Amino acid sequence: MGTWGLRHATNVIVVDDCPGGAPVQTATRKKARCVRSRKAHAHYPTDLSDAQWTLIESVLPAPSTGGRREKHARREILNAILYVERTGCSWRLLPDSFPPWPTVYWHWARWRDRGSLAIVQSMLCAET
Repeated sequence: MGTWGLRHATNVIVVDDCPGGAPVQTATRKKARCVRSRKAHAHYPTDLSDAQWTLIESVLPAPSTGGRREKHARREILNAILYVERTGCSWRLLPDSFPPWPTVYWHWARWRDRGSLAIVQSMLCAET
């Protein structure tokens, strides 16, 4: 057993003790990697309520119709942005239950440049 819990089973390497990951089977030791499993979103105090989301949803730019579909819901991305703004954590330190940090950062920069985030923040402040 190595640090990643590699064990051989009928010419297949099973990685079963991956930190923060799920077991994975690979054909060779070189290809043995851990697969990070996306956890269900934990609820944080910074998450939007359903009433807040219905109020804010129309302010955010609509998803583009060209190219591939969005992989992550805009509400989850906005929840991640609000988490970073409230806690002051680094983008790279976002909990695993949120979408990946580069996706969240890309949306944050896009919405900031368009002025959508300023409108969202003023709407949330006016609501409380």
